[in-house]
Amino acid sequence: MRDHDNPNSISGNIVWAICEDSVARNILWVATSEGLNRFDRDTEQFTRFLNGSQNPHSLSHDYLGPLWVDRSGTLWVGTMGGGLNRFDRDTEQFTHFTTKDGLPDNQVRGILADDHGRLWLSTGNGLSCFDPQSKIFRNYDVTDGLASNEFVLPSRYKSADGEMFFGSFNSGFTMFHPDSIKDNPYIPPVVITSFKRYNTDDATGIAIEEKGISSKKEVEVSYKDNVLSFEFAALSYRNTFKNQYAYKLEGFNDNWIQLGTKRDITFTNLDPGEYTLRLKGSNNDGVWNEEGASLKITITPPWWQTRWAYVFYFVLFGAALYGWRRFELNRVKLRNELKMKNFEAQKLQEMDQMKSRFFANISHEFRTPLTLILGPLEQLHAEQFKGNVKEVYAMMLRNGQRLLRLINQLLDLARLEAGRMTLQARPENIVAFLKGLVLSFASAAERKRIALTVSAEEENLIIYFDRDKLEKIVSNLLSNALKFTLENGKVTVAV
Repeated sequence: MRDHDNPNSISGNIVWAICEDSVARNILWVATSEGLNRFDRDTEQFTRFLNGSQNPHSLSHDYLGPLWVDRSGTLWVGTMGGGLNRFDRDTEQFTHFTTKDGLPDNQVRGILADDHGRLWLSTGNGLSCFDPQSKIFRNYDVTDGLASNEFVLPSRYKSADGEMFFGSFNSGFTMFHPDSIKDNPYIPPVVITSFKRYNTDDATGIAIEEKGISSKKEVEVSYKDNVLSFEFAALSYRNTFKNQYAYKLEGFNDNWIQLGTKRDITFTNLDPGEYTLRLKGSNNDGVWNEEGASLKITITPPWWQTRWAYVFYFVLFGAALYGWRRFELNRVKLRNELKMKNFEAQKLQEMDQMKSRFFANISHEFRTPLTLILGPLEQLHAEQFKGNVKEVYAMMLRNGQRLLRLINQLLDLARLEAGRMTLQARPENIVAFLKGLVLSFASAAERKRIALTVSAEEENLIIYFDRDKLEKIVSNLLSNALKFTLENGKVTVAV
């Protein structure tokens, strides 16, 4: 009896089955209405195995029915709501087999094993043959010759010659020999028998049926055909209502979906694209045609989703991107041109100012020699000159030559601005040239007590230069240097 204060007592007082363990002879397995018990005859204690909602490997249901230990020593437990359980004595965990795995009903009311190791299970909805190796159920009902689909717990018996007997409610019992039951080996062809589509533009909602669908390999429909319905059949005519079906729609779902005996499917609102509908079916004994039937389905997209539309979108996007880029480049170009114009205007203004200063300075430069020429000329013309005429003529000649040099400089400046000035370069000793040019300024330097020197690391340095242009440049530099250097100062020309 159950002792609520003793966890090693039996879990329930209603016992439906007792089975001796074939591996450990001192062990008895006891099925109750409140769980499974393992009874150790040596210690006379029970170990309970109960359903745990948080443990998927516990007993699937506490209300138990039949027990069976097969020839390999595996314990099989029939439950009254949790299907068939297999007990693993090493891990003490249970594996469940229910209607999801092919069992006709989750109430297992009787278990017998035939000589081939298969388990025959009487349930609340027919008889089932289970192969523990392949884990496949083969189900039978009244259409196969059973006295009733509902069997009695725990009414079953196996005779010495292997015959099996299962008792049922109000219909006597069913007797058979497992070896006498032969499955239908026929592999049925699978065909698509009907294809209907519903178009959203059709206000009447009448289905459009595709003719000759069984002979077609592919169909093309519009995106407006938002409901597609198919019917199919496995061409096995023995107990056709037991034929099984499965399908998968490649491009949408690559897994096989079991339909049971249902032989039609409907798809709604599939996206435009290419799909392949694959169907397979079995005969009444579960022999499947794995190749089955297939149909390629092409759903054409609306015009704005076609390939040409996407090409147009790409071109439009590219044009917009190109236009935006051109706009940005033009904007940058205009901004740079404006900056350049402002810069050029500023430089022109600076150039004008520099020219104004230059012409003011050159005017003074012209005025001095002209004054020195015109003064003596006026005296000579009025016959009022008193002095050495040769010295006056020499002075007038020097000032005239000075004017000529100034005019030549103006002409050189004009040619330089016009781009017509060319260099007449030839190889010469730059050191000797500079020393001779510096020597011509020696007297002017002595007058201001300025030390004027030439510094060169080499005495003979041959380079290409325009003698006339360089003479003008260095003369102007020396002239300004002597002009703005204070007395007792120093001016050095370094090479």
